[in-house]
Order: sequence, then C-alpha cells, then structure tokens
Amino acid sequence: MNWIVALTCCVTVLNATAQGTVVYHNEGDIPVYSDGATGAGRELDLDGNGTVDYTLIAAFGFWVVPAGANQVVGVPEGGFDLGSYVWPLSPQESVSSVVLAPLQWTGTETYVSPGGSVSLIYPSFHLRTTTGTAGPWRDGVDAYIGVRFLIDDETHYGWINLDIPDVYPENTLNGGVIKDWAYNTVPGEMIFAGQVPEPSTWVLLIAGGSLLWWRCRKRMCHA
Repeated sequence: MNWIVALTCCVTVLNATAQGTVVYHNEGDIPVYSDGATGAGRELDLDGNGTVDYTLIAAFGFWVVPAGANQVVGVPEGGFDLGSYVWPLSPQESVSSVVLAPLQWTGTETYVSPGGSVSLIYPSFHLRTTTGTAGPWRDGVDAYIGVRFLIDDETHYGWINLDIPDVYPENTLNGGVIKDWAYNTVPGEMIFAGQVPEPSTWVLLIAGGSLLWWRCRKRMCHA
C-alpha cells in the first residue's frame, strides 16, 4: 500500500500546483531589430495554445500589437490623446486589474480621420531616430511589460521581460531583445513582474515522483 500513499502525495502536489501556478517560459534571447526601413517582428504565444497573444514589431519605431482584447500596462502619450507608451515595470511590481494613474491598461486603438480613413494605433516602446529616442523605453532599459490576456475567454495576468540595449547591433536602429515571460494560470489572479515558479513546488514534485518510482520498483522487485 506504500506505493498508493506515494501516488496520493504526488497527485496532491500536482493538484495544489494546478490550482495556481506561475508558468515560466524561456527559450533564450529573441532579438527583434530593424534598420528603420526594413521591419522586423516576433509573435508570442504566451500560453502555448497555438494562438498569438502579442506581436512585437520594430520598424521606424518599436511597438507591441496586442491580439484582440489583450492589453498591456501603459501611459497615454498625451498631445491629441492618441496612442500610448508601454510602461517599463521594475522587478516585483504587481501586475493585476489595479494600476495607479497615470498608468492604465491599454490595447489597440482605432483612429478615424476627418476624411473617414481608419487606422490602428498600437502601444509603443519608443521612437528612436538618429537624433535621439522618445518614449520611456530608452536605450539601456531592461524591464518588464505587464500583460493582460485571454485564455479561453478568461483574463490572465503575466509579464514579458524586454531588454533595450545601450549599444545597438550594427546597422540596426530600433528594437530590443525578448528575454523571457511568465503568467499566472489562475484567471484574474495577480503576478509580480519577474515572478517565476516557486522552487519548493519543483522540489516537491521531484521528490514525490522519485518516491513513487522507488516504491513501484521495490514492489516489482519483490513480486
């Protein structure tokens, strides 16, 4: 019966984990750079369900394109009240439904000109030219994007780590490097910028799995 106890322990740990875990993804540095004329883009499927959640695009500027109703933490650009900047979050800042003014959850905006033409406006990191950089993501910023996106029509919170270099690669003008990302599996639950799965969770899972393997092996050897 000992192997049943071990199996029960594993299932209990797995159930506790399934009730609320931080899913972390890191496939190495993902560069997204443009020379200012030729655009570059990278699609991100944060939860791995086959649906693109965000696209980072570098051209004469650098933007994030939230898919559908997905959003990012941003701040209005001002001026004509069109568009917004993506706000760089520091480690351990909370990502949740509550953001403090002037920050706000923002996504794709639709602009209709006086002439009737329709255009889409996306949250931007910066506009970098040969004369300087406009926007909060200036050269040398390594910070987090707060994200709010849908999984099966339920809202989830997460973060994307983006690095804007001090020195750009040769022949590039705009862009940066996506380093990693994570999200909370519990709908509506907050996450801290930079938060990764608790080490204790992995230790319990490994220990429980090892115990189950050992018990089963011992039982078969004595069968």
